[in-house]
Amino acid sequence: MHKVDPKLAAINKRVYSQFDEDGVVESIVESLKIKNGFYVEFGVGPRLPQLLATDGMEANTRLLKENGWSGLWMDGNVWPPEHGVQTEWITPLNINLLLAKHAVPEAFDLISIDVDGQDPWIWMALNATPKIVVIECNGNFDCGDSRMIPFDLDYRWDGTTWFGASATAMQKIGLSKRYVLVWTNAFNCIFVREDQISNPQDFELERIYKRITFDMYQPDLKNRPWIFI
Repeated sequence: MHKVDPKLAAINKRVYSQFDEDGVVESIVESLKIKNGFYVEFGVGPRLPQLLATDGMEANTRLLKENGWSGLWMDGNVWPPEHGVQTEWITPLNINLLLAKHAVPEAFDLISIDVDGQDPWIWMALNATPKIVVIECNGNFDCGDSRMIPFDLDYRWDGTTWFGASATAMQKIGLSKRYVLVWTNAFNCIFVREDQISNPQDFELERIYKRITFDMYQPDLKNRPWIFI
């Protein structure tokens, strides 16, 4: 087991990630003493409003790749072949088949899940247990509000607050899979597998979670249902 820095929230490093995920992942990887690991990430894309042709991919694992890691990028969109992104539509029903299709090692190190909606269902369906899990969460809810959207293979995010799962729900899913939530910025959660971390008591959700405080999403005027867990 390894001690993970309890002050991950103070790390401010963004190279290719959406926010500070690059620095947080880098710190955790160093703590866990992972060298030249293997990652899986989906979906990836250009950093808005920049262009793929000039700025390349926005990805939580791009910096790891530049530091000697190998891995698999997948996305539902078609990207130019030089970027090495496999075109796949990822669902809870095919995630394990896709990892086998692309010869992902059984014991790989990190997965990053960002599909704008069915993320919690994909993680629950995942058979693999990488050391680190980065997963999108829905930061529109207070700490303690434990909700997620229903399972729906036809789901497409429409820009509203009806997507994914709250950080509290994600933490519960993580606990059921034996993971410790060590960092969240209300857009993403990062987990470490419990057999890798010696100080899980340093990461109480009430201390590390802050709800989104600006109107980034449209309200769900359809008042669609949630699952409370």
